[in-house]
Amino acid sequence: MTQTNWALRWVLAITLWGLCSHASADTTLISPTKTRVALDISSRVNLPESRPSSQMYFVGLDFHRVFSSDGSDIATVLFQPYWVDANNLRPFPNFLDDPDDSGLQWRNAFIDFHLTKSRVVNFKIGHLEIPFGAESLALDTNGTLRQLTSNLGLKVDWGASFHGDYRGFEYEVAWTRGSGNEWETGGNPGIVSGRIGRSRYHNFVWGVSWLDGDFWTPSQTVPKTRYGADFLLYHEQYRIIGDFSRGDDNGLDRDYGMLEITHESGDGMLDLYTQVRYQRNEHSMGSAATRTANIGLKWEPYLGVHISVQARVWSDHDAGNEPPELLQIQFRKRFNSGI
Repeated sequence: MTQTNWALRWVLAITLWGLCSHASADTTLISPTKTRVALDISSRVNLPESRPSSQMYFVGLDFHRVFSSDGSDIATVLFQPYWVDANNLRPFPNFLDDPDDSGLQWRNAFIDFHLTKSRVVNFKIGHLEIPFGAESLALDTNGTLRQLTSNLGLKVDWGASFHGDYRGFEYEVAWTRGSGNEWETGGNPGIVSGRIGRSRYHNFVWGVSWLDGDFWTPSQTVPKTRYGADFLLYHEQYRIIGDFSRGDDNGLDRDYGMLEITHESGDGMLDLYTQVRYQRNEHSMGSAATRTANIGLKWEPYLGVHISVQARVWSDHDAGNEPPELLQIQFRKRFNSGI
């Protein structure tokens, strides 16, 4: 691990210690629910059609605390480090060195300072989700089979953002490093991104997003731009999500679209969903398009126990761009505690 990565972690740790010290002297928690701690354990098996199966195992901490002073919230801390162990995983994420490696994965790990009492202006710093597309709709997909990510190739990144909610609209503008799990500086990567839209507590939510910058890869930085629009509609027990974007990677066009329909049981313990995705990538010899459909479920038979299944059931693709037909199964247990 580089000295820069260690330094970044020390900055976050010292800031968190300072908040805790201030809280012990001057801060009163309004209710016990302002602190949430969970031990999160899960195992996942991936079953491709024409390749050997692979497995992933996760053990992590999910710590959330709101600090308050004189009846007003001053900061929120979200800290989610996870240890990941992979077995025969292909392709594997860049924080692992090979298909059978293990390593530390940072999900959300940030401090969010509430600069105004009404939270119109907030400043977030740490490892945070890039404010782009449907992933900004406040539906937690960390550690789940169901994902809303587009074709950026990156979901969470080290950096900072200003965000807030004002008169029924919300905004977030961020600068992030562009390197994902680790703070990499080779090639001087960096991304500016943002999203503005209707506040997420409405039954119909929409937003527009933009992104421009250089993404880090082991060999070189890749310039990317995106412009997108997304929506979320609640109707009785159904939830419909759409996410659409256009842009380019290093001057080559990228088109993306996703539509998801979810039915939630009356007790909120079972989700059944269908996702349809379209992606077209231009390359030096032309372009290639892929269309896929997934079905899935997430079932919580007991509080803190999650069983998830997702299957790719249909695909239509250009020659040479075949996606693997994939079945995934995951078991997850969260040991929750409030302080």
